[in-house]
Amino acid sequence: MRRRAAGLAGLAALLLGGCMVGPDYTKPSAPMTPAYKEAEGWKAAEPSDHLPRGQWWAIFGDPELHTLEEEVATANQNLKIAEARLREARAMVRFNRAALFPTISANAGASSVRDSANRPFLTPNATTIPGVGHSSSGDILLGLDMSYEVDLWGKFRTATRAAQRDLVASQYARETVRTVVASDTARFYFNLLAADAQLSLLEDTLKTRVQSVDLQTDRYQAGIIGDYDLGTAQAERASVAGDIAVAKRAVAEFESALTVLLGRSPRDVFTPQLARNVAMSWGTTSMPAIPAHISQSMDRFSPTAGATRDRGPVRVGDDQGVIAWS
Repeated sequence: MRRRAAGLAGLAALLLGGCMVGPDYTKPSAPMTPAYKEAEGWKAAEPSDHLPRGQWWAIFGDPELHTLEEEVATANQNLKIAEARLREARAMVRFNRAALFPTISANAGASSVRDSANRPFLTPNATTIPGVGHSSSGDILLGLDMSYEVDLWGKFRTATRAAQRDLVASQYARETVRTVVASDTARFYFNLLAADAQLSLLEDTLKTRVQSVDLQTDRYQAGIIGDYDLGTAQAERASVAGDIAVAKRAVAEFESALTVLLGRSPRDVFTPQLARNVAMSWGTTSMPAIPAHISQSMDRFSPTAGATRDRGPVRVGDDQGVIAWS
């Protein structure tokens, strides 16, 4: 008898232990070197990703770039996806948190039954005499239900914490996409300006090469130069013409890349019409001075640094069946 009781107690302990969720994640300790010999002149990272970045592109003083940045912030498809995933993560937090509270439901209904005066085998009485009325009855039903599942093993609490970590990760992912999209817009815009300037320079160069070929042709016909000089001039003209084709392709590629970032229609991708600051492309406006130490502080505003700091593996409930990194 004692042996059977001990066996049942052991089985119960095993079953109860299998129902437990956890343990909670704790960051493992690792031996760290107090200092590195290569660390001289370097600054330790201090994440400040929670600070607003602001409209950093305003330092360039280009109204066209400002217009593009404002448009890409509302029209970029990747940014819209990141926003949708953030809303989904917020909904999952509310969904998992709702399981910690009771569920209350209410319902109501009404019914009415009335006897017909034309019913067969109806015995006349005071309620069925024509002009007096017919028998009828009605019911009104009101219902109220409440259910609550006790979170004995911490399944709902753990799932809520996991959803909260997912929400933090989604926020950092959204900020990462926003930073990348804004920087890509500025980069492609300035690449487009450089390609415009190069194309304009090549077109002017082609005009001089055409004039040179015309001049060399006249000198050749006059017997002043030979075939080599004329062929050289023609080869230089053809080389510049080839460079112009490459420059036009570069302009089209940068225009298409910007159009895709702006989330415009496919027709605009193949026939983009993008305004740009001509003065900026020729370098007639002053470029902002970037401090030499700026590279040491740029990592402070990186969403990746904050995500690495705030995220950690969280073991979710057995109903999810996985170890979720959130």
